[in-house]
Formats: sequence, structure tokens, C-alpha cells
Amino acid sequence: MDDEEIFDKICRGICDFEEMDIDLLDKNASERSISHKLAEHIQRYFPNHNVDCEYNRNEGDIKKLRSKLNVGVNLEPDDLDAKAVFPDIIIHKRGKKVNLAVIEVKKEKHVVEKDSNSWNLDKKKLESFTKENGDYKYKLGLFLIAYTKDKKLIINNVFEGGEDCTGQLDKIGELDRCKKYLKLEAESLWIR
Repeated sequence: MDDEEIFDKICRGICDFEEMDIDLLDKNASERSISHKLAEHIQRYFPNHNVDCEYNRNEGDIKKLRSKLNVGVNLEPDDLDAKAVFPDIIIHKRGKKVNLAVIEVKKEKHVVEKDSNSWNLDKKKLESFTKENGDYKYKLGLFLIAYTKDKKLIINNVFEGGEDCTGQLDKIGELDRCKKYLKLEAESLWIR
């Protein structure tokens, strides 16, 4: 499955979430509740894969990213320490090295300040999870923001090959269906 198809199917899941479960944003539900319900919608588009929340296994071992513990956000594969991680949503095949996408979801209150530790940590995790020479090699990583007041679930960043490729999304392919879910940081406006 190529990146364009993976991205398109995730966008369809987001659309279904907004059609059927937007009340979770209206009720200011927890990130875990939002992630869980979003994963259910995404699962329909990946019938031959597992879509799991907070899945911390790597085959038989605990899923870990290497980290310098005193920094907290430096997650490099060649670091000596390792930190157990629980991605919000992953699309994969359990027990096999088939990793399609990893998704982190944050409510807007946690990303008001872009230099916050939580924001940076999630972005570093997505970089590490998608590195071609890393342990997991997810094809795509997405950072979503749940806006409870505006009742929107927005794709803020897309990672591929360990890089934030949000600015070059046209390389993923035709995005007409997905454009309404993307925030263009360069122009600071919503495409909706």
C-alpha cells in the first residue's frame, strides 16, 4: 500500500469521525476517548491490518524509542537509553514488520505553546517512528490536533522518512478529499 492510499484512508476515517462522533469534541472528551473512536473509524478502511490505540509492543518486546533521559525530547535511534512509548494510534500487522502509520492526537490546550514539551515530544516520536533506518519504519506519521471549541480534527503535521513533509504534501498525491483536514502553517489559515 503506497503513502497516498494510506493517507487517503486515514482522511476518510477522520471524515467519518467528524460525521458520527464530533460530539466527543463538543463534550471536551479526553484525548484517549477521541483517539479510540478515531481508530475505530480508521479500522474500517484497513480491514487487513490492525488499528490499535496505545499499543506498546514490538513483536514480543516493549515498544521503545531511544532517548537521553535528561533532555526528554531527544529521541534518536543511536542514543544509549531507551524510553517505552505508547503511540496514540498505529496501523500495522501485529507480530509482523508491517507498519503503515503512526498517529499522535493532542487537544488544542496542549499545543497552545508550540515549544511545550508535550508538543515537541510527540513530533520527535513521529520523526523517530518514521525513520527509514529506524527500528519501526512506519510509512507515515501524523500529528493531529483536536479543536474542541471549533469541533475540528486537523492534521497539523505529516512525517515521512523521519522528516516533517507537511510543506511538500503534494508528493503524497492528489489531496482533494483531504485538504479540508490540513492546516497550512506557512499561510496560517485553515483549509476547510
